[in-house]
Amino acid sequence: MKKAGIVAAERELEWTTAGWHAVKVAWEQELKGTWANFSNLVDDNVSNNVKTGTAAFSAFVGSENPRTLQNFNEARRGWCAFLLHANRVFSKLEQGAKGTASLPWHGTIRRARKKDPLLQYIYQARDAENHGDPTLGQDTVVKCGAPNVQMLSAAEFPVLEARIIGATVGLPMLLLLPVKTRSGIYTPPTRHFEQDIRPSIEVVAELTLTYLAQIITDAKSRMI
Repeated sequence: MKKAGIVAAERELEWTTAGWHAVKVAWEQELKGTWANFSNLVDDNVSNNVKTGTAAFSAFVGSENPRTLQNFNEARRGWCAFLLHANRVFSKLEQGAKGTASLPWHGTIRRARKKDPLLQYIYQARDAENHGDPTLGQDTVVKCGAPNVQMLSAAEFPVLEARIIGATVGLPMLLLLPVKTRSGIYTPPTRHFEQDIRPSIEVVAELTLTYLAQIITDAKSRMI
């Protein structure tokens, strides 16, 4: 394994991590804003009428809300970057393995990528940006091709209890969707290396980062 390939792969992993960090920051801002404005609604409406205040809150965090849409777009851009650089880690390692005794090792990595549902989803989601079907999914989806993430409408938000006032409200969330490429349709993964996983954007991102770090460490042990 050539050192240049490892250095390049490490750089791509840094950008992959930065992309995921951007997703988390954007959505943390969304949730902070959601709860802050819910507190205002408690003061303005809910103290006298829980039903009215909760309805107002649901309208506020709807997908048409400018603040929510801005945060979603920031998260979407971060997810695009995550997918782009995660897949580049593989290509940089392949370049580093060419012409060395590590080429068969990279062959096992390439086969695992094709077989494992999580790694295949990450690969196909990136490929969908260039070759996918932009109409796949629900009408409420705001897409950037590759990530195929969805911001749920207000009526679909996961319902949580606001215990202070006894009301139930929904929080906005990001949801992974199937991606379609010329080779087929790929659903968010529920398995990773023979283990059941939750097909959430958080789980998929963290497991991807862990795997990429592992194969880079393995590549270092083969450096010439």
